[in-house]
Amino acid sequence: MAKKSDITTTDQLSKLASTSTIAALSGHDRSTVKKRMVEAGVSPRVDKDNETLYHLPEAIQALIRYESGTSSADIRNIAQARKADAETRRLE
Repeated sequence: MAKKSDITTTDQLSKLASTSTIAALSGHDRSTVKKRMVEAGVSPRVDKDNETLYHLPEAIQALIRYESGTSSADIRNIAQARKADAETRRLE
């Protein structure tokens, strides 16, 4: 049985979707989708069945913005370079 938040037509793309549905559409894990929504500040809506739903276009845009940003490896490398630079300045 299909859940009410499953996407079946293009008309439904402007509606609400669960993290499971967003994960299936985007290829991410459900926990990753939830984490990215929190990081992006996308607020969920809770329906009458206490199901947490997100506005699908807003959720997909948040995932795209995150994916096009700096990766965690890049952030770590930048932090290490800054630390090495500060250490070099301290030793001079």
